[in-house]
Formats: sequence, C-alpha cells, structure tokens
Amino acid sequence: MKTTVKKRAKNVPRKSIRTARKSAKTSNAAVIIRQMGNDWARHWNAGILDKVAAAYAPDAVYLPPHHEAIHGRDAIREYLRGPLSHGVSDLAFDVTYIKQDGKVAWDVGTYRVNVPFRPCCFPTALRFLRAALVLHPPGRESERPSV
Repeated sequence: MKTTVKKRAKNVPRKSIRTARKSAKTSNAAVIIRQMGNDWARHWNAGILDKVAAAYAPDAVYLPPHHEAIHGRDAIREYLRGPLSHGVSDLAFDVTYIKQDGKVAWDVGTYRVNVPFRPCCFPTALRFLRAALVLHPPGRESERPSV
C-alpha cells in the first residue's frame, strides 16, 4: 500500500496553531458574552437582582453613565436595586459587535428598556445602564486588566 503525501502549494502561508487558537478563543468569548447578556436581561426582567449581581466579580467596578464608579458586587447590587424598584423593565440587549484583546473581551451595542413615567423617580430610573462586563477565567477573579 502506497502512502500519498499532499504537498502545500508554494507561497501559501500556513495558518499557525496560535492563530487557530486565537480564533477559537475569540468565538468562545463571543458565545460567553452573548450568554451573559441574555442571562443578565432574563434575570433583570424576572426581578432576580441577586442573579444579576452574580454576573460581577466580587471586586468588579460598574461604570454607569453620569454617575461615579460603583465598586464591588454588593455595591453594584444596591445601585441596581433603585431602577429595578422603580419599574424599569422589559430589558433587551442588541449587540453590535464583540471584541477581544488578550484576556479581556467586551461588547458594544444598544439596549431597550421600558421606563415608567413617575415624576417622583424618573431621574433615578434614567440613570440605569448596563456597564461593561469584564470576563475572568474561573479562579482568577481578582486579576484586573491594565487601563
């Protein structure tokens, strides 16, 4: 039995293992980010604040618009309690694109949400916005990307 060896055409670069791994990691990050966003919205719409907060590392920093940074999972939970208690509902995310640089991945997009008009609490409800989620490998939650 004769074995045939296929030859690669000249001047055609090989796809490196590193490039192949990078593609797999990027697509995996995209799947994880989309799933986290879907879970976040589902838990928000169900009013399960503890599960929304569980998406954040214990030392996470939440960056809401027009507000100072919120430090720590417990503080994030308390901050989000405001808009949830004022009836902000029907949250849905629309991801425009997902990017990754090394160990950090993020998404950019828009969201839709119903905000009930109540003159007493409208400004508080408007401050609600989802901040970027920084994904950490399990067991390495304390690693922070350099800014």
